[in-house]
Amino acid sequence: MMNLSENGLDIQGRFHIQLKRRGNIIFDCTIKNGVTNAAKNAILDAFFNSGTVYSNWYMGMIDNTSYSAVDATDTLQTHTGWSEFTDYNITSSGNTAYRPLWGQDAASSQQITNSTGVSITFTANGTIVGYFITSQLTKGNSTGLLWSTALLDAPLAVQSGDELILTYILAA
Repeated sequence: MMNLSENGLDIQGRFHIQLKRRGNIIFDCTIKNGVTNAAKNAILDAFFNSGTVYSNWYMGMIDNTSYSAVDATDTLQTHTGWSEFTDYNITSSGNTAYRPLWGQDAASSQQITNSTGVSITFTANGTIVGYFITSQLTKGNSTGLLWSTALLDAPLAVQSGDELILTYILAA
């Protein structure tokens, strides 16, 4: 029998990324993310101090241009080591102003995910170095909570018309 005092809470997330070019998968990987300090504080406040509970979460991409680092102290307002890649639209809606909704299913077996990956179509060539999760819908908007960031092992070149399928899994 497990002693509940030994049953800790260690929340870990990961992105599953597939890049398709002309319908063919040319890149497929899974990367772990780090959770920001602000997100850890938000969890504690939401559960134990009547803090804000965020019901919608959105996915974003980190641009390789001028990239230097991600940090646990990054917030959506202040992340001096990176900028957001915004040259894409959400495939299902063609919307160019918004980040894609994570669209997570109900939690099961101590994890939560979007079982159907989010489809994104690139509208320009570029290079992606990582991904993030935020409570803010609008691209480039710096209000809201930055939940996590994740980096690829190497920058990923994308072309206009490429399709990216993003899945995010969060497990405790």
